[in-house]
Amino acid sequence: MFKAFSNDIVFWDTEFSSSDPYKAEIISLGMVKYTGDELYFELEVPEYTSKWVKEVVLPMLTDAKISREEARMKINEFLGDTKPHLVADWDKFDTTFLYKLYDIGEHNPKEMKWNWNSVDFRSVLFALGVDPSKMSTTHEGNLYQELGINHKGYREHHALDDAKLLRDVYLELERRR
Repeated sequence: MFKAFSNDIVFWDTEFSSSDPYKAEIISLGMVKYTGDELYFELEVPEYTSKWVKEVVLPMLTDAKISREEARMKINEFLGDTKPHLVADWDKFDTTFLYKLYDIGEHNPKEMKWNWNSVDFRSVLFALGVDPSKMSTTHEGNLYQELGINHKGYREHHALDDAKLLRDVYLELERRR
């Protein structure tokens, strides 16, 4: 179905305390390399957290919490020095909150270990002629069903599981090219 520009990519997802880009913060992050290597961590939940996040996401956050500085160090170590492209399902939100985590105004952008040209997976689907809304498990005839991927084996709204599912969809589309 397609040939990617590069296989130096990392599929990733975040959960955040609300969708308000001014007040919310990342509360968990999951990354999965093309090779399958994984990174997952959780951060302290800020006081400003939406009701929906409290009801749906927080019950899944049971790991020890790390600081923002530890989070940046873990991401940098995981990504290494190749400057991979980050691929996200909801790139606009995930990238906004990642930049907030790195506190762009205070830290040198050259410290960031990823390529600034992040990839919005739903835009990729659109360019391939696939309805981007099919990435929803509630969509009739969703993309997971079409590709034969059992999405029920993944916890929805869990950063690592969402990143792993995104990788599985990508690899299946790539396999079918």
